[in-house]
Amino acid sequence: MKFVADLSLTAHRRYPRGLAAPGLVLDFRSGRHLANGEAIPLSQVLGFSRPGNATYADATGTIQTAAADEARTQHHVWRDGAWRRRLLIEPQRTNSLLNSSNFPAWTVQAASVNADAAVAPDGTLAADRLVENTATAEHRVLQNVPVTTGQRFSFSVYARSATRGISIMSWNSAWSARVFVDLQTGEITGTTNGAGALAAYGVEHAGNGWHRIWVSAVAQSDGNATNVIRLTDNGESIYAGDGVSHAEIWGAQFEIGPTPSSYIPTTDAQVTRAADVVQIDAGRWPFAAGGFSVAMSGEATYSDNDLPAELRIYSGRLSGTSFTNLDIQTLGADTGRVVALQRVGGAPGVSFTGPDAMTPGVNVPFSVAARHSSDDVQLASFGVSFPPASIGLPDLSTAPFHIAPIGIVAVERLRIWAAPLEDQQLQDASR
Repeated sequence: MKFVADLSLTAHRRYPRGLAAPGLVLDFRSGRHLANGEAIPLSQVLGFSRPGNATYADATGTIQTAAADEARTQHHVWRDGAWRRRLLIEPQRTNSLLNSSNFPAWTVQAASVNADAAVAPDGTLAADRLVENTATAEHRVLQNVPVTTGQRFSFSVYARSATRGISIMSWNSAWSARVFVDLQTGEITGTTNGAGALAAYGVEHAGNGWHRIWVSAVAQSDGNATNVIRLTDNGESIYAGDGVSHAEIWGAQFEIGPTPSSYIPTTDAQVTRAADVVQIDAGRWPFAAGGFSVAMSGEATYSDNDLPAELRIYSGRLSGTSFTNLDIQTLGADTGRVVALQRVGGAPGVSFTGPDAMTPGVNVPFSVAARHSSDDVQLASFGVSFPPASIGLPDLSTAPFHIAPIGIVAVERLRIWAAPLEDQQLQDASR
């Protein structure tokens, strides 16, 4: 485990009324961090590892590369019309497409590809131009990836408009999943859901006129998923080309997973990005036998896969029967239930929101706070508290505190108190 170096001076102060400052504040939006009110280097508390490179978006949205064991504390998400700084935490993913930004190496049909014709989202002259010919046809590039029945996967590409729109699709003879996008506006203009394969889709702002378009699907049969990037004319994918109209494309990705993750570049082989492992070791986070409280905000990326822990925002875990968790649940009718759990020996105590407190998607905002006391557990979200559950508190004095151990999370701020917050204080902490 490598500890992250990041010298800090001060931190934004916004504490619940009537309560002292948190014992620990990790403020990734400002890069300032406090322990017991004193500025500290992030390396004193946060342990991080990832055996390999990973990409992130900087303050202008430009794609950058973090080295092995370098936490992506300079990652930014587009929110409320601006790029916001975060710590990005992701699980392992593999880009199964070859030549992810070298489209002349793909199968090209009724089109040509001008390589390295425009500035790409990573700031280099590496984006390709997909140019239609004069045939009445689909003007496209494509590449096959083997899949098995029931696999949930995501296909994505960065695209920028010149004179055409675009659609992306994964399909085979038995099923299809496609999304149409107006690249001038970034708006989705249509979808195709063949045999129920389409699971989710979206368009993400990527700066400088670029959009990241993605589609998530469930394979309905074994065989190849043919991944297609097509030009469109007023939403039509079969039309007579004029020989000059085009769009710019870069950074395609096919990954097993229900939502797209950060871009993984490939050349002539698949590439795997290792998981980020982020934790605060025992003794470095504020735990007290009478209880502790946590407030955390940022953005979550998740889908609805009917899971009791679709995404885990944090966990203080000694064993399978001694832990505190805060999860996003999609079990049954739930599409985004936020759940605070606490367990000591027997059945857990649970405090939770309604079933649709969050909506599945990419970079979905969250702001939560939870009290884990020796008597109960209680959750608050966006200023609203929910009924507590009576439960004892396990001794977590020798347990690490894990940050986003399940799923994709962009952490804005984490605060921990070595004391149980009251109801009103929880509401204030979760705003």
